[in-house]
Amino acid sequence: MNREVRIPIQKRSIEKRKKIIDTANKIFNDRGYFNTNTAEIAKEAGLATGSVYAYFKDKKDIFLEVSDMYARLVYNNTIKNLNKIKEKKDLKLFVKTIINSIIEKHKLSPRLHKEITMLASMDSEIKDYYAKQEQLLINKYLEKLKEYNLNYSHSKEKLFLVHSLIEEMCHEIIYNDKSNLDKNILIGECTKAVHKILE
Repeated sequence: MNREVRIPIQKRSIEKRKKIIDTANKIFNDRGYFNTNTAEIAKEAGLATGSVYAYFKDKKDIFLEVSDMYARLVYNNTIKNLNKIKEKKDLKLFVKTIINSIIEKHKLSPRLHKEITMLASMDSEIKDYYAKQEQLLINKYLEKLKEYNLNYSHSKEKLFLVHSLIEEMCHEIIYNDKSNLDKNILIGECTKAVHKILE
């Protein structure tokens, strides 16, 4: 039986839906996706399970909304940090700002980010969603990079490589407890490599 998912328009309904997303965000961060069910999200949000299904199709639907909230937070924070740069000729500062913003992002919700990355490799809908969010962030970088009056070819492809390199470095720094790499040297070398790609 197909349930009709409600799109909230009244303030109370909007707040209820947001409460579900905020609660799910906390639970996914604490326990992970697979160790959570919709009934637990409803209970911690102080709602009946049926109320959750009025706003979301299933747990994955909630997870995608949580991921969307997280992605918006990430690129808004990155752009806010890039907007603080006064000298628009300082490409090194641009690169360092992006790297520091992405490291901050990983520290913000490490378990959630790990879950999104893992689920993207297992579920095509989450993979497509994750790729869309990644592309939004790359487009934001492209927008900001135009302010630096740099004329070079293949900017989208170069920024894709930059983003992938920084992401992998962050995963090594944040998630690999047994890493034998010096984090500061790794960040320094990543900064040099990214600068080289973009100059």
